[in-house]
Amino acid sequence: MQKNNFAFDLGTEAIRVYKDEIKIAQFSSFDEGINSFLTNGGKIVLFNELEEKMRNVIRKYDQVFLGFLRVSKNSGLIMVPANCGEVELRAYRDLLDFTALVYPSHMVYDHFVASAGLGINKSGTYMIVDSGAGKTRMTTIQKGDFLEGCISTVTDMAGNSMNEAITFGLSHEYGLQISRFTAEELKKEICSLAEDTPVRQIVVKGTDKTTGDPKEVTVSGSELNNWLLEEVGHIKRKIAQHYYLLPPEVQQEISKTGIHLVGKNFRLPGFVQLIARDLPVSSHSYQLSRDYMEEGLIYIQQHREEYMPYFLK
Repeated sequence: MQKNNFAFDLGTEAIRVYKDEIKIAQFSSFDEGINSFLTNGGKIVLFNELEEKMRNVIRKYDQVFLGFLRVSKNSGLIMVPANCGEVELRAYRDLLDFTALVYPSHMVYDHFVASAGLGINKSGTYMIVDSGAGKTRMTTIQKGDFLEGCISTVTDMAGNSMNEAITFGLSHEYGLQISRFTAEELKKEICSLAEDTPVRQIVVKGTDKTTGDPKEVTVSGSELNNWLLEEVGHIKRKIAQHYYLLPPEVQQEISKTGIHLVGKNFRLPGFVQLIARDLPVSSHSYQLSRDYMEEGLIYIQQHREEYMPYFLK
């Protein structure tokens, strides 16, 4: 019997599916047909639509005998946010059960995935900040579990809110409406928090918010950067708040290892350096080209027995 080991990363920006440590599919979490996200901030928004998309991916790898008898065995591993409640966890369990009859299925908290990608000792003390599209989460782990009395800090300020700030700025200052995809591209290509960033101009195309006619305006990179300052400042304050509320002995441990910043938002030039002015930041946080979540999910796929004690039932 063929055995398929699947792993799933249900991000707000993209859904990624892995089979035996290889990424086999990636698709947008935003469904344009119904103008909604399939998942958002670690929560499943559209269960049936997401289940159908995942089933279509897995079906390609199923072996069927005589046209109906299934002869392949699927196991599943799904990454879940650290602050998930029981209702959200039940939705993740049901998704794996309903999607291509994945059994056995396991769930693992995202901070363990990040720590695996970072190569962190699971028995140590560390603080991870994951800033994705929908949420920014700060989690402190000690000896393989949440630090007693320390709840994971979550804020809605993340990639999507940055895009919304750009969208609002262009609408308010220039009367220009743009899509969320255009805002994302502007953030990636033009925005920078680095002090030595040269001033750049860019032509932005969209529609006039009053007439609906096509319109284009010329905007400077400094304007775009200014529109992001509130979101960036909020994220930094939340990280500092989480860190300074930790017990002194835990702060001391983390000051040695550094705060681990993961997630695509920290690829914004100058963002890590801005946080590092006032807080201890790990050297891993400067390796912006690496995807620690993907590396961690693949590593756990390869070492399931090692991580079995950390899987959720």
